[in-house]
Amino acid sequence: MSTELTIDRIIPSSRLNEILSPEESVAKLKEETTDFRQKRLKHADQDILNNHDMAVGEAMEPREFIRKLQLASPKLIVEQGGIHNATAVRVRELDRDKDSPSHGKYVKRYLAGFYHDRILPEFSSFVNDKDGIPVREVRGWRTVLLMVIRQNALTYKQAKKVFGDPLGERGILWRKQLREKRA
Repeated sequence: MSTELTIDRIIPSSRLNEILSPEESVAKLKEETTDFRQKRLKHADQDILNNHDMAVGEAMEPREFIRKLQLASPKLIVEQGGIHNATAVRVRELDRDKDSPSHGKYVKRYLAGFYHDRILPEFSSFVNDKDGIPVREVRGWRTVLLMVIRQNALTYKQAKKVFGDPLGERGILWRKQLREKRA
């Protein structure tokens, strides 16, 4: 016994216009993609991080920042980065990776980087695309400091002694991110 499917009449569908109108389908897809990106790719503190004026804080000349970094921890290596106008902050450490060709030798490990061709704002901020999604970071010197502290190449106490605590509203994020390191 065979079963055949027959359609006696066409049932109108809410998707019929989408199927018949490619322009509407594309527009709807773009809207769904934008909504998805905004929900998934925006930073939790993006309203604060979008504010470039608030990020300036206590701006610092790159040479002064390098001087203070090395004062905070002489073991930090600050040198030319891998790209034009970039500075890399590294630390020398023993390579413990048994699969590495440099196992048992001292190597330089990358910690953070910044551009040295401009004054560094105190805090980072975002440059966003047309949908408000971050596409680039304008890196601040406290972000570099935070990256170095998080990788245990500098203690919070050492950083505070040389750089002090941040002032103003943007300092809230700094303290929030370093909560466990300050204890």
